[in-house]
Amino acid sequence: MMRGPEEQHPISFTPQQIDQASIWVARHERGLSEAEKREFEQWLSEHPSHEACFFEHQVAWAGFDIMDDWKPAYSSPPNPDLFESKSRRGWNWFVPLGGLAAAVLLGFFLLQVSLKESEDAFPTVTTTYKAQNNEKHFLEDGSSFYLLAHSEVRVAFSEKERHIEFVAG
Repeated sequence: MMRGPEEQHPISFTPQQIDQASIWVARHERGLSEAEKREFEQWLSEHPSHEACFFEHQVAWAGFDIMDDWKPAYSSPPNPDLFESKSRRGWNWFVPLGGLAAAVLLGFFLLQVSLKESEDAFPTVTTTYKAQNNEKHFLEDGSSFYLLAHSEVRVAFSEKERHIEFVAG
């Protein structure tokens, strides 16, 4: 379907390329008809930068997938009295001191948790992905990413976290 670029892609794209790439990403999301597939292939073959622009927009679109997990139902209702001034009482000096003490205790607790987590070494699996052509890769946790031609990415997984390092490309 798509071919690897023969030359280095420009850093910036024309507004027309950006608009057209956005349209093609949206069409791919809903599925292409046979006529649209041919039209898409024609558009890709018109200029080498079209493919790079399309892939950049596809990666950006994939970033919106995290919004699927956010639901307004999980949000707390707005507080209409949030900025309303409170009346001053004689014991209000205790509130800032209590807050300061709570912040110090919280900092101490977080430091202890951080030190404990650093002591617990989790095994890390490191994988390197190299692309000869533009490729999409899927990680063990189900996430995915795109690599342009001649790109390299190093991914380190542990039970707690994932680190992705772009080595080349």
